Amino acid sequence: MGAILVNINPAYRSHELEYALRQSGVTLLITAPGFRQHGYRATLAGLVPELAASPDSMPPRSAALPDLRGIVCLGDEPGPGMMAWRDVLSRAEDAAASPSTRSRATSGSSTPFP
Repeated sequence: MGAILVNINPAYRSHELEYALRQSGVTLLITAPGFRQHGYRATLAGLVPELAASPDSMPPRSAALPDLRGIVCLGDEPGPGMMAWRDVLSRAEDAAASPSTRSRATSGSSTPFP
């Protein structure tokens, strides 16, 4: 997957979340369905209305968050346009089992080239 963790305050409201996602250039968002009284799926649906038109996965571009390529939601009900975490794990298992998956080991020495 190749990802960099960007922590986002779970108490952020819509305008704060939009700012953080835009400024960080997030391309893949992994989120819980919600926390306490805050429903993250509803907040994201408000920020990215294109989700409603995408039953299976995020549309190619979002007007509000142009860098965002996908949203993965933990839990059993990801919401429209979002991928379920279990589906990500399933894809990872399929990729790991594929004969085309390669691994390269290096010696860990100080040279920059393997």
